[in-house]
Order: sequence, then C-alpha cells, then structure tokens
Amino acid sequence: MPEPIKIIFVGTSAAVPSIKRGQSCTAIQFSQETVLIDVGENAQQAIQRFKVKIGKKLTILLTHLHPDHTLGLIGILTSQEMIGRKRPIQIVAPKGFIEFMKLLFRAYGIRISYSLQIFEIRESRGALDMGSWVLEWFPAIHFDPSYSYVIREKDHPGRFNIEKAQQLGVPKGPLWGKLQHGESVEINGKKISSEDVLGPSIPGKTIVVSGDTSPNEELIEKGQNADLLIHEGTFPAEEQEKHEKYKHSRTIDAARIARRANVKRLVINHVSTRVTDHRKEEEKLREIFPDLEIATDGLEIVLRYE
Repeated sequence: MPEPIKIIFVGTSAAVPSIKRGQSCTAIQFSQETVLIDVGENAQQAIQRFKVKIGKKLTILLTHLHPDHTLGLIGILTSQEMIGRKRPIQIVAPKGFIEFMKLLFRAYGIRISYSLQIFEIRESRGALDMGSWVLEWFPAIHFDPSYSYVIREKDHPGRFNIEKAQQLGVPKGPLWGKLQHGESVEINGKKISSEDVLGPSIPGKTIVVSGDTSPNEELIEKGQNADLLIHEGTFPAEEQEKHEKYKHSRTIDAARIARRANVKRLVINHVSTRVTDHRKEEEKLREIFPDLEIATDGLEIVLRYE
C-alpha cells in the first residue's frame, strides 16, 4: 500500500500575519517529494517548526506573485544554498516570475550553485507532467495573473501477491521490488510481468487548491470528486461587500463550492482576523458541507489509501 500523503498547513493567514498565523504556505508531502504551495513571509522558520521535509525533491507552486505569497521564497532558496544543497528545486509560477527573480537576485547579490528549474505559466489553462503526479492550472478570479491548481496523483501499482510470486519462482529480494514498481523480470528464461503478481491499481489522490479567488465556477468543474479541496476563506460568512471588492471568498463560499464539487473533504485557509470564532463559524458551515475545518498553522491532514 502506498504511503499516505501528508498535508501540513504551514501558514494560514490572509495577507497580514498575526501572532498565531503566518502568511500563506501549504506543504504536501508525498513519499519521495515535498510540494510547497506559496511561501509567504517567515515560511522557512515555520517549515522547520512543523518538521516539513524539503531536503530531497522539492517543488514550489506559486499561485500568484503578491508579497504575502512570495516573501519567504528568497529565504528558502538562500538557506538551501548555505547548507550545501545539490538537488535542483522546481518552481512553477505565473508569467513574469523569471524577471521578478532576476530583479531580486540582482538587488540582494544572490548566487546559488544548485539548479532552479523554472516553468512559467504562459497559457491560461494547461497541464504539466510532474512525474508521479500531474499539475493542472486555470485562472483564479483575483488581481494580476493568479491561478488555481489541481494536483492529480497518478495511480499506484496494486497490492503485491507474495504467494503468486513464490509460485512463479521469483525469489524474495530485488526482483520483488522490480515487480512491485511495474517492471518485468526474467526467471530461468521465462518473462514474468508485474501484472502476473499485482492486484488492481490503486487510484491516486486529487488535491485542489483555490489560491486567492472570488467564488469560481471552474473550481466546481475541475474539482469534482476530489479527495481534498483547500479553499481560501478570507472573509466570514456574513460579509456582504468587501469580498467582492477585494476579489476574495467568504467561508460560506468555500463550503458551497465543496458541496457542489462533491469533494470528500474541505479545509479553509487564508483566513483573516475578521473570522473571530472558528468553532461557531465551522458549526454554521457544516450545515452546508459537513466534512470541513478552518485551518490553523500546523494543522496536518493525512490522505490514506483504501
């Protein structure tokens, strides 16, 4: 069975950080890779505090280039240089990011010896094969180029049938590992394929990230039946005007979208100080969509496989 996916809410504040909330940063930890979605101010300290693993394969997805979603990026990149990082870091970001980085590197006099693999989004909608998962993007309803993301994990090989492998004469050891990873092996001149010893494939997980956005019908379409929806909730449910002016969502908008998209679970982040009593807010929202919570810094969600 694949290792569960762990989602750690590193920073959950809307725009202005508080004593209890840092600026936007969410970590998705796969077995061999960590994905950071946005890296607001003080992200790298919170990453250490919440024990997020970024030393191995690291991908950073930026929903847009506003300061509260990017102020922590330079700190992470320079700290990784200081500790001798050799592995590349992948970054996916809206158009304009490369010029943005050139300006910052020049202003700070920064040099790094490891590779930055940057993909700038230039089409309003698209997809990118990231290896074990596929990234899809589409426009968020916000200022400047802003995007919502869908992370679709590829299916995993099915359960390994030890008894069948033994019957076919495959000795325990490296050959079992190859079969478990979908490869074929040869025993005494006979080819044995992974299909001979594996059960049905295990469906991958789907995680949808709204980014900063007004309520967006496309989130409902793209997020159908997702395992997890991470949706911003800058304003409380009763807000009447400001969410439209500033192109953000209310907590109630997130709950309605989760219900219409038929997702399995909703976590509301990017929460402002206007949302004062989380427990009461959650009680109201659960009348619309039961399986939800309002994120706080350090919240961990685990997606397990059946």
